[in-house]
Amino acid sequence: MYHRISMIGRVGRDPEIKTVKGGLHLSSFSIAIDIHGKKDQKVTVWMKITVFDTVADFVREHVKKGDLVLVEGRLSPDPATGAPKIFQKKNGSYSSTYDIVGEKVQLLSSKNRQHNAAEPISQSVPDDIPF
Repeated sequence: MYHRISMIGRVGRDPEIKTVKGGLHLSSFSIAIDIHGKKDQKVTVWMKITVFDTVADFVREHVKKGDLVLVEGRLSPDPATGAPKIFQKKNGSYSSTYDIVGEKVQLLSSKNRQHNAAEPISQSVPDDIPF
C-alpha cells in the first residue's frame, strides 16, 4: 500500500534541529494551513513535520518562522489508534495534531529575506530511517 500527502503552509516557529543515533540529523517544525469553509469560515490546521538527513540540513539552513513551504511526505499516526495524536492543552481543552514524516521540503517564499524561488531544493529521505 502507498500513501502520500502534500501541503503548503506557513512555518509557525523556527525549526528545531537535533542529531540522533549514528549522527543522523533530524529537524522538526510545524506549519499552519488555513482551510476555508462555508460562509467564509476559516479554520487553521497545524501539521507537525519531521524531516531527516539532507532534508533536515536544508531546513536548518533555509527555513525560518513565517516562511511559506511545500512539504511532501506521509502521515505518521498514533501507533495505538491509527488516528491523529490527541493532547490536552494548558487551558484544559483537547486538540489533535497531524504528524507528517516529510520527504521533501521546498521553500516557496520567505517573509524575512530574499530567496531565489527559481532554485527550489527538495531531497528525499533515506530509505534506512528506523521508524
